Amino acid sequence: MGASESQCEPCSTLKKDRNATSWCMDCEESLCSYCVSSHTSFKGFKDHHIVDIKFRDSYSMLNMKCEKHGKELEYYCSQHEVMCCRDCLADNHKACMNTISLESASDRVQESCLFSDFIDRLEHISKTHQMIADDREKVATEVIKKGEEIKNKYLFIRNQVINKIKLLEKKCSENVNDKMDIMTAQLRSQKLDAIRCKEKNDLQLKEVRFISDHGSNKQAFIMVHHMIKFLQESENELQTKMSELKNKDFTFKIKDNIIEAFNPFGDLAVEESSCKIAYNHSKAQQAQRPV
Repeated sequence: MGASESQCEPCSTLKKDRNATSWCMDCEESLCSYCVSSHTSFKGFKDHHIVDIKFRDSYSMLNMKCEKHGKELEYYCSQHEVMCCRDCLADNHKACMNTISLESASDRVQESCLFSDFIDRLEHISKTHQMIADDREKVATEVIKKGEEIKNKYLFIRNQVINKIKLLEKKCSENVNDKMDIMTAQLRSQKLDAIRCKEKNDLQLKEVRFISDHGSNKQAFIMVHHMIKFLQESENELQTKMSELKNKDFTFKIKDNIIEAFNPFGDLAVEESSCKIAYNHSKAQQAQRPV
């Protein structure tokens, strides 16, 4: 970008100093209010998408250029399900029978089941991550509660055997604390991981929503194709993590004849059960695919 981030680019070219107030998503150019008026008055620019300058960096993930040749993406090959520039078309898709312009392929894509399903799945991933985080905190709280209950039982037993059992009670409480710390650390680590994943997904969702609200069908179409791999990887990662989630809990049973035997208070065990949160997304092939 030639001009300062706060300057109007066309005016800067003409050696004029005007602050940019808007951003053309199609030209990828900063504009002042005067240039916005001129920009939208031209027939060739009347369909351009002008947004507030604060949104300039809101769709940084959207690359409108061919990654191989650096040229504008103009075509879509439905046979190979890839977007192409002119060089791609000449190099790899001469014999393809189902190659159309990207404008035609992306027509009304924002109204398609494919695009709405794309947003729904991103939202569902974020919601599920939040559910995991909330559930991990809930289970961690129950672990602490149960751990405290068990320590109170230790205190009850200690009162019966007075000094001889105090040291034993302390060791057992430390054992509970150690296990409680390990379990809560694991649960909260899973919670933080879920939150981090949610934040990462939310960034993608924010950009998709921005294109949905402000972008063109072409930009929406390109975004969907750029993000298909990310979405699939996110869903696979989420399902893998969820299959590994285990709830943790304490069990405690006082040993028989403990006062006579002066053995440890009882057997402290950690129990695990599968997390009850489920993630079920609609299959991508059920959504409308581009022609």
